[in-house]
Amino acid sequence: MDVLSDAVKELSDQLARDKRLGMRAIMERMEPLFSAEGYRTPHKGPQRILVMRLDEIGDHVLTSAFLRELRRNLPKEQIDILVKPSVYPLLERCPYINHVLVAEDVEVRLFAPQLRWMRELCANVLWQRHYDVCLLPRWDVD
Repeated sequence: MDVLSDAVKELSDQLARDKRLGMRAIMERMEPLFSAEGYRTPHKGPQRILVMRLDEIGDHVLTSAFLRELRRNLPKEQIDILVKPSVYPLLERCPYINHVLVAEDVEVRLFAPQLRWMRELCANVLWQRHYDVCLLPRWDVD
């Protein structure tokens, strides 16, 4: 886990200095590390799915149909959702998801705090759960 955290910190520092680092370069650097740490194991399909919805309550109401259909199509898979603290009460008893994970709020307009927040979220929450797929059902800056 320290190898991944160190690599992400190194990448975030590089991104803070030079915002031209492309996704291909990031993937070429990180994929071997993910494989070495056991995060890239072959399987027949996604078994652990994370849905990230870091927006407001209204957007979550609109997402309920998506979650229903996701569960209908993947009835046995582990489906978790990552939300803001203000949205947790709306989803804590949702029948379509297994776990609601709460992410502390972050100021998304500031680049450096956002990178630190993402690194801590990955190291402390997401990597421990070994998700196969992460879905971001949103078309915006997220």
